[in-house]
Amino acid sequence: MYALGDRCPACDGPTENSAPAPFGPEDPYGEYRRRARRRSE
Repeated sequence: MYALGDRCPACDGPTENSAPAPFGPEDPYGEYRRRARRRSE
């Protein structure tokens, strides 16, 4: 679940960070991500 806090207010479970991954010019997974995107189109 995504929330602003560290714990879910409904079930008290852990939450996840919804921020996008930081971009870097040396993106080690960029090739795989682009290949997967091409396959899904």
